[in-house]
Amino acid sequence: YLSNRTALNIAVVDGGLRIEERNYSEKKFNRNFEKHSRESVYFSDFDPITEIEATSFLPDKSGYRKEEVSTIETKDIVQPGIFYGGYKRKDFVFPKLSTGAIGRLEYSKNIKDPHLLSPFYFADDIDVKESTFTVTAPLNVRLKYKLYGEGKDLINFTEQTIDGKLKKYSWTLKNIPAFK
Repeated sequence: YLSNRTALNIAVVDGGLRIEERNYSEKKFNRNFEKHSRESVYFSDFDPITEIEATSFLPDKSGYRKEEVSTIETKDIVQPGIFYGGYKRKDFVFPKLSTGAIGRLEYSKNIKDPHLLSPFYFADDIDVKESTFTVTAPLNVRLKYKLYGEGKDLINFTEQTIDGKLKKYSWTLKNIPAFK
């Protein structure tokens, strides 16, 4: 991965929290196209996807040529012993990959219940150049968080106030080796 980012934008609306989750990732393809070209984005009625875009950037003589993913399929996830859990996924394949191609995925979710926020993982099964998680919220929203795992002391944390109204929290980790 060249970049893996998730940003939560929290707002107070009618006394409750409105949370938008924006995800962005770019990965460079050098080999194992079949294994790494397939992607899935998971969601449910509690965290529906509001937008999704996937693109391949293919190297050519003048830089990169853009190739949009033409088909994104939505599938139900069936779990043994559960009649209907409401879990779904969107599947797609980055098209026309070759050595040096870059796959970009951008999608947003509407998180309906803050209790159901997903964890953020800095590492993956491939190397990650830079991984960042940010939360932007009004000053009157208090956050609690917990870091787990090896290398948590290597994560760079910043906190800043924006326009005297919002607070932005950022956690960044760079040059992360693939986990085994």
